[in-house]
Amino acid sequence: MLLNKTIIDALLPPGAIPKPEQKEAIECLLKGKNALCLMPTGSGKSFVYQYVAAHLGKTALVLSPLRALMLQQDEIMSRSGFTSSALHRVTDYKKYNKILCQYAREGLPQFLYISPERSASDGFLAHVLKKHRDRIGLIVVDEAHCISQWGDTFRPLYRLIPAFLNDVFGSSHWPPILCLTATLKTEDETEICRIFNIQKAAVVRSPLLRRTNINISVETLSDQDHKERRLEKLLKTHAGEKVIVYAHLVKGQYGTRALNQQFRDKGFTCDYFDAAATEAHKVNVLNGFSTGRIPIIFATSAFGMGMHIPDIRMVVHYLLPESIEQYYQEIGRAGRDGLPSHAYLLFSETNLKVRRFLIRRSLPTASQLDKIYENNFAPSSPIPLANYDPYRDNSENSPELSVFVALLEAGVLQVRSKGVSNIKSFTPTGKRIAQFRTYLNVSRIGALSKIATVMKQDPSIIVEDLYRGIVDGTLLVSAAPKKVLFYTHAKSYEASRDAIVQDFAAKRERREEGFEELVGVVQSFNPEAGIYRYLKI
Repeated sequence: MLLNKTIIDALLPPGAIPKPEQKEAIECLLKGKNALCLMPTGSGKSFVYQYVAAHLGKTALVLSPLRALMLQQDEIMSRSGFTSSALHRVTDYKKYNKILCQYAREGLPQFLYISPERSASDGFLAHVLKKHRDRIGLIVVDEAHCISQWGDTFRPLYRLIPAFLNDVFGSSHWPPILCLTATLKTEDETEICRIFNIQKAAVVRSPLLRRTNINISVETLSDQDHKERRLEKLLKTHAGEKVIVYAHLVKGQYGTRALNQQFRDKGFTCDYFDAAATEAHKVNVLNGFSTGRIPIIFATSAFGMGMHIPDIRMVVHYLLPESIEQYYQEIGRAGRDGLPSHAYLLFSETNLKVRRFLIRRSLPTASQLDKIYENNFAPSSPIPLANYDPYRDNSENSPELSVFVALLEAGVLQVRSKGVSNIKSFTPTGKRIAQFRTYLNVSRIGALSKIATVMKQDPSIIVEDLYRGIVDGTLLVSAAPKKVLFYTHAKSYEASRDAIVQDFAAKRERREEGFEELVGVVQSFNPEAGIYRYLKI
């Protein structure tokens, strides 16, 4: 297949040519087929969707797990001469609504980056996308391994991407879907292909997924003090180079914050990056690391994913990751420029119980499931319509949110609409004043759940009307609306409980098996065989 040279020149460095696997994935998508593209980290997966969107002249809607990654991709596309927007860049609600109103009236940018959380919960965004769905030519699920590796606990709303696509496009009218990742287990690949209807012939792999420029070392150390001394020596050996140290924990003596402070006190220039950090802190750290101003980052697994930082020379695992696949993803952030780089895994037997404990508590037990359901989702009033704020628990692992998603997947709960919890976030003008007076006569506090129930209206009808009012200017957004999902009970919890418990147990067991597989590799590590043979690549 011949590709358009003008588009290639706009997207690739001078003299670079597309790889055969990039061409293969592009050809699948241009034929209207969904595709899964597996290529090594840093090898140009993004070029596939960039080319397709530019060729079609339509919008690529990119679902990406990390704000820092979205911002970086957005800046790259803007510099390349395309219209692009990462909505997470906008934190002021008035400015955000103004941008969405502009999109509603004038059309979408060529590249629009959003998070899975925003796709699952932002009704106004869905409203705008529906207006222009015929102009959206491609859906991209970036870092697609997160659906299977993170989707049950760390980022549960990743699993609601299909529901989002159904809401915007209808179940049988999705645009072509492109899933991107560096590696997947066979069962994870099967799951993603099932979810997104990807045929086996449309799974595109690089012929060589291994990164031969990364020297992998596994070191078994006697205790924590020994490990700390070894890390200090490694950081001194690689002084002035960009280094990521994966702690995988936020809190505690060996979390990102404590290790960062500990090594700052030793005189190292370093910082931390984790989910609990403020957005301003994350942006500052990312910029500082990219330029070399902050050469050492203590991080959780999210840092570095998909980012275009080619000259990372060393990745250190201070705590074992959860699986061989996760380890491969993380060491692949080193040496994307092709130059010699290093990956060190500092192993101590005492650390095993920490990771095993984290896995065991990652998904609710039967008793925890019952408690979460009773406290949060059991019908508690004669009003059948309830709402849930998926943002109310911002912790990295939210059992409550995991249960909510599981109840949706089991059919116990059914989302009726994405909206706002209270209409008092809006100030009506003109003809809207009388309408709002009627609403407030039903609920003095403006609770949309009660308004919809008493007036016997589907919440989606009220919500869509509110969004039309924002766009046409008859409703002013006077306070930041609290985004919620309106849901009803569609099926008996008791009838589905055992299946949910078994599903959680199976997923927990699968994660435990994946970790023990990694432990076995580490304990018998053969430098000549390396890690890649265990990945079958």
